[in-house]
Amino acid sequence: MKGQSLSSVMQKKLNVGNWIAVILLMVTGGAVAWAQSVGSISGRIEDESGAAVPTATVTVTSLETGLSRTVTTDGTGIYRVLALPVGQYQVRAEKEGFRATVRSGLNLVVGQEAVINLSLQIGTVTEQVTVTAEVPLVNTTTASVSGLVGERQVRDLPLNGRSFDRLITLNPGTVNYTSRHTPASQGFAIGNYFSVDGRRPHENNFLFNGIDYTGSSVVGITPGGVSGELMGIDGVR
Repeated sequence: MKGQSLSSVMQKKLNVGNWIAVILLMVTGGAVAWAQSVGSISGRIEDESGAAVPTATVTVTSLETGLSRTVTTDGTGIYRVLALPVGQYQVRAEKEGFRATVRSGLNLVVGQEAVINLSLQIGTVTEQVTVTAEVPLVNTTTASVSGLVGERQVRDLPLNGRSFDRLITLNPGTVNYTSRHTPASQGFAIGNYFSVDGRRPHENNFLFNGIDYTGSSVVGITPGGVSGELMGIDGVR
């Protein structure tokens, strides 16, 4: 899983619920892909001929909270909105002399860098073109290797003890390295801890509302309790 500072207004959104992001640092080409607990949306605004539209206004709105962020495209028509909490979003692009274009159906997940390119048609701003489509969960802006266990999987899959960390091993190359699961392990951490692609368990990072959380374990760096389980999944996103 991947789970990455927020502006003060977006931090208020995270405070609404205790969302937990669980991150395992994956190694790609010898470099660590740093963990994130938020996502971002970027793209290019162009006209019907494919030419860039500079100084266009792009507004990204959370459909869950109503909070919005507004940016302006640069000289090449590029925009980027960083540090967005996960959830459902709508992207609106507009400029004088063009019809406004709205793209909805974007479900931003943790660590995702969604690319939303929009085309503006000649017209008035009061006219609007709406496009509704689910955006594939593919990052085209990075070369990192990662795996995601989504909110629906956490909620719907049967879990012994309702401990969400058991789903971490759904990702390839991830092993539960707790001694009771891996006999060769010499670890004695409280709770479960994991090895990702052969890396040491202490190289993993867990975030709680975007803040580093290590729990009571010093060896495995895991928020596990003495029961070995992380009870409850309703606060995991």
